[in-house]
Amino acid sequence: MIIVGLYLILALEATGRLRGTAVGAICLALLAAFVLVLLVPFSRDFFALAAPNIAIVLIAAAGSLVAIFGLVLTDDRFVPGRGQQTAAVER
Repeated sequence: MIIVGLYLILALEATGRLRGTAVGAICLALLAAFVLVLLVPFSRDFFALAAPNIAIVLIAAAGSLVAIFGLVLTDDRFVPGRGQQTAAVER
C-alpha cells in the first residue's frame, strides 16, 4: 500500500523536471523512513507493525506491481512524465 501510494504521488505530482526531481526525492525519503521504521524494533513496536519476512515482502511486492500495472493500463495520467504531456495536448 505504501509503494502504490508513493507511486501515485510520483505519477500525479511530478510535473516538470525540477518538480519531478523534488517529488522523487521526497518519495524516496518517505520510503527510506518507512524501511527504517520496519527495521528498528522499537519503532516497529510503537506503530504495531509486523516484522517483515520474505513471504510478506514478496506478497506486498506482487500486490504493488499488480496495482501499479492496473493504474498504468487505465490512463496515461498514471505514467510518470507522460500524463502531464497528454493533459497539455488536450488543452
